[in-house]
Amino acid sequence: MVDSKLSLTLIALLQESQISAPSFTINAMPALAPATLIEALRTVVTPHLSDNLQRPSGVAGLRKFHKSRKLVGTALTVKARPGDVIVGDEDGIVSFPQNEADALLAAARRSASNEELIKAEIASGSVNQSWLTKVLAVHGLAD
Repeated sequence: MVDSKLSLTLIALLQESQISAPSFTINAMPALAPATLIEALRTVVTPHLSDNLQRPSGVAGLRKFHKSRKLVGTALTVKARPGDVIVGDEDGIVSFPQNEADALLAAARRSASNEELIKAEIASGSVNQSWLTKVLAVHGLAD
């Protein structure tokens, strides 16, 4: 496997060198995300994942950087926990622990389904929109 060879090469180079780096650690290669999970995530947009992680929102200054296809894989960086799953598309990048993937996928699919219902209701042209009434009611603004 290429990733394992790369890790072993880096370890060997560090061991051969005289570099002393007490705060530098090379961890063992994490388990890769299963192919079934990778394929399932290819059909989910990152906002549906991100919205269901209950993380703070409001990040500013994001730009689209990868438009040709979805980026899905296992995190091997310091910025995410080793073994985390990373999903990126034109809407952003999100990472999460592999053990949360099934529940997150189910929640993201519910979000997508709800979004489709809202779009259909909007397309119907009805003046009374149930989704809007729910949003307004939370703020005491519904009739």
